[in-house]
Amino acid sequence: MLWQKARQVKIEPQPLEVKTHPDFVTKHEFDAYKEEVRDNFKGVHARINTTATTLAEMQGKLDMIAANQDKILKLLLHSHDNK
Repeated sequence: MLWQKARQVKIEPQPLEVKTHPDFVTKHEFDAYKEEVRDNFKGVHARINTTATTLAEMQGKLDMIAANQDKILKLLLHSHDNK
């Protein structure tokens, strides 16, 4: 009997107690928040699209620079072959 009394454990405060939270948002406030988040994402996507276009243009220009550099190097390295 003494063994059973020693094994009993009481947990305080009750860990499974569910309390209602006094602060909550209304449906209207939540819908307004969702719309604000959507607008923010639209702005982010617009900036990403602009950046992607700019990056594609820059990549094209870099490819042209690399091709011209190769032509210049070939002319410089092989110019003595023609003499």
